[in-house]
Amino acid sequence: MNRLLLAPHPDDAVWSCGGMLTRWCAEGELTVVTVFDGDTAHSGDADTARRRAEDAAALGRWPLRSVTLGLPEAALRHDAEGRPLYAGPLALRRAPHPLDATLIGRLAALLRPLTAGRDEILLPLAVRTHVDHQLVRSATEAALTAGGAGARARATGPGVTRPGAGGHAAAEPGAEGPGPAGARTTEPRVGQPIAAGPGAAGTHTAEPGATRPGATRPAAVGAGATRPGVTGVGTTGARAAQTGAEGPRVRYYAEFPYAPPSPGGGYREHFEGAEFGDWLRGALVYESQVRGMFGGAAAFARALARRTGPPRRCTWNYWTQAAT
Repeated sequence: MNRLLLAPHPDDAVWSCGGMLTRWCAEGELTVVTVFDGDTAHSGDADTARRRAEDAAALGRWPLRSVTLGLPEAALRHDAEGRPLYAGPLALRRAPHPLDATLIGRLAALLRPLTAGRDEILLPLAVRTHVDHQLVRSATEAALTAGGAGARARATGPGVTRPGAGGHAAAEPGAEGPGPAGARTTEPRVGQPIAAGPGAAGTHTAEPGATRPGATRPAAVGAGATRPGVTGVGTTGARAAQTGAEGPRVRYYAEFPYAPPSPGGGYREHFEGAEFGDWLRGALVYESQVRGMFGGAAAFARALARRTGPPRRCTWNYWTQAAT
């Protein structure tokens, strides 16, 4: 099994999927691509560098391949006159700014060679979470779908809004080629937590540890279990949503600590048993974010357990698109 896990920011892969990483590494090759982990001339690099170091240390706990694209996150993107594209935390939860319109196509060109030859691709669900999550999902779907216009239309599903036309992207990703231009690859290594510091300004804004209202976790969860009340089967060992007859499986993970609503018709929610201890240990390596968003490790652990269930019944949930 050759998997690709797309993480919009440092911490998204481990915070949202950390309980599955050991299993996925044991099943084959796992590559984690962190997209928005760069800085700009308008921002100091201390917070961004700290988050990159935490991400490298956390991902280094597993024998996986880590690739970073180094693009600046939404809170750090500015227009030609130096004004922020997203003024304030609430703006980060809305549709992409018009100046980010071309970013989907450019990001798709970066991601296309990274998606080639994969058996499975894991994407953020991107329903009412963060604009960068929307961009990553849309760009990856565009990279997977032949014909740019059709890909853009398909990407505007529940919670994914296509940017308006015109303008230019703040980031300038490299052109498509054998590998993404400017991408950094990190070899597997064992990481250790680094010194804590203040949380990076303009990062995730969510309800820590909140659970989507009405969500029900099965009492006994096996691989590929489906949420009660939703028809369908799990995806373990079977084809899930895909871009074509020979395309990879695509699963959409629930981003922690957001509490996204159900994506609605055409999607099925599934649960798989996960390893809570692995999840928590890896997640706590992001000390700056744990302290900045939750106040400390104990509060973070409680929030994670509210999302995943207690350690002995820990689950990871995701969505698939129903076959058409």
